[in-house]
Amino acid sequence: MRRGNEYYFTYEMMLDLNKDGIGEVKYPEEEDNVVLKSKIQTPVKQAPYFSMYPTISDNTSMTVKYKSRDIDHAIENNGNFQTKINDIVVDQRKITLNDKEYETVKFQKLTKGSLTINILQKLNKTSTMYEKKLIDQTFEGVNSIV
Repeated sequence: MRRGNEYYFTYEMMLDLNKDGIGEVKYPEEEDNVVLKSKIQTPVKQAPYFSMYPTISDNTSMTVKYKSRDIDHAIENNGNFQTKINDIVVDQRKITLNDKEYETVKFQKLTKGSLTINILQKLNKTSTMYEKKLIDQTFEGVNSIV
């Protein structure tokens, strides 16, 4: 079994028709042409993990260091970060999965405004993708954090 897939379980019952506490009749029999099954179960995938912090920025870009892990391959969008200014996608950058050491990514084409950096994820195969915000802040341009 894999998280993110859908499953159901079939079963047979032993019926106690004479109410003595012991099941003596198996149901269904093969000739009944009946299959008893559970409700569909969908164990969700483990959500991706990110630890991020900005390091340097200028008027049109911001560099971020991050660690990440995606055990169940829940990240969609070809494994890219999605960068938005005022809810408009302005840049996409490839995610390098590494939970041991910090990776560096430089987000570009930024202007002053409401900045969000997202990933698109899907925690089971039948659901739709949704955005998970990793950074949500106002971008004002030049800033240097040592």
